[in-house]
Order: sequence, then C-alpha cells, then structure tokens
Amino acid sequence: MMSSEVKKMTEMIDQKIKSLRYLKDLLLTEFGNNKLQPTLPLNSISTRATKKHLTKKDAIIELLQTEGALSRKDITEKTGFKKGTIAFTLHDKTIFVNKNGRWDLAERKVNQ
Repeated sequence: MMSSEVKKMTEMIDQKIKSLRYLKDLLLTEFGNNKLQPTLPLNSISTRATKKHLTKKDAIIELLQTEGALSRKDITEKTGFKKGTIAFTLHDKTIFVNKNGRWDLAERKVNQ
C-alpha cells in the first residue's frame, strides 16, 4: 500500500507532466511543427498568437466555451494550472458563475 505522502507526490508529478505536455503541444502548434491540436482545445490560438500570449483566464474561458460547465477539479486537470491560479481566476464574478459546484461563463447563464 502506498503512503499518503508518496501518493500526493505522484499526483503532483502527474499534474506537472500534464502541464508540460500541454505547453509542448502549444509550442509545436504555434511554430507549425505539429499536425495535432493542443491537448486543451483553444479555438482561437492562431489569432491569439499575434497578441504574443494566451492568458490563463483566456484559456479557462475557452475551455468552458468548449466543454461547458466543469468542476474546479476538472478545470485544474484539463488545464494543468495550479489550484490557486484556478481559484483566483474563477473569483472574477463578471465572467464566471458557480452553480451546484460546476463553473461556467456568466454570460452563458444569461443566454440560456
């Protein structure tokens, strides 16, 4: 049986691996050396590339636009961002809304 410390460390390593794979996919997609899309489906990556970078808030917005409402855990897993970054970003109530533990875009709630 695995100790809780070892389990926690392996989970952290897995999260870092996901983040690094995502960054690798973005770099390869950006510079035309990859036929695959990034792990996280970013709908406007080519237009954002002219702005030099995609903010984490933009990435979360695009994730929710693509996937629909997600739990904080799912957002963390799909983006590879740290929990604190997710919490800070979702704090913007003008953009994000939490309904029954699932985060979505505030404007989508109005449109539905």
